[in-house]
Amino acid sequence: MLSRRLKRKKQWRQRLIMLTLLFCLIGVIGGFGYHKFHAGTRPNIKSFPVLGLRVSQDDGFLDFQNLQKAGVNFVYLRASQGKSYSDDNFSTNYWRAVGTNMAIGVYQDYSFTSSPKAQYRQFSQTVGQQSGNLPIMINVTYYGNYQKEPPTSSRQITHLREFVNLLRTNYHRSVVLLGNQQVATTLFKRLKLPYALASQRLPKDQHNLVFWEYSEAGKLKVAGQNQRYTTLVYLHKQARWQ
Repeated sequence: MLSRRLKRKKQWRQRLIMLTLLFCLIGVIGGFGYHKFHAGTRPNIKSFPVLGLRVSQDDGFLDFQNLQKAGVNFVYLRASQGKSYSDDNFSTNYWRAVGTNMAIGVYQDYSFTSSPKAQYRQFSQTVGQQSGNLPIMINVTYYGNYQKEPPTSSRQITHLREFVNLLRTNYHRSVVLLGNQQVATTLFKRLKLPYALASQRLPKDQHNLVFWEYSEAGKLKVAGQNQRYTTLVYLHKQARWQ
């Protein structure tokens, strides 16, 4: 009789363990499905009505007329990178975008190993007078070894500030920085300049924050087809944007 009870207890324990594992597995799958469904979903359109894209030659051919019809209000075009690289599609993208009512901005991928003057020279040679009507954007990322050892020295901050000043002085345009939370914390807040944040979540501290780049694979339906782009929204009121 005792052996039967022990056997039943053992069987119930095994069943309980199996059920626990099953619920855990369902939770993991459900969580993955939730993340997959919501990844790239546009934030509340009433709170963030002004939508934009950041594009480069990696996005291939872009139909800016259809992008505007899909609800895109502005676009940032990559112009150059460092001191020696220009985006192959910059000029064609620029002139196609000019044919729409979208606001246009241009951006430079910043290099920590190139001097501010060399980077400005590359940017200005690529852009010329095709600088759009939005603040010029500088995309700052911690690439390579900088991911482990961020370049937060006073020298690097001085170089970035010098590059910003070169753009401001020669283009008579304001400048906005772009980076993730790590870059924003270690660099941007020390520079005290307007910036755009690349993050899945919007931080509570939004001082100097102008744009929120919420996804590198934002969902957008263009001409009846589901497409994905690097998407961002303007954080201030629509009346201020206009």
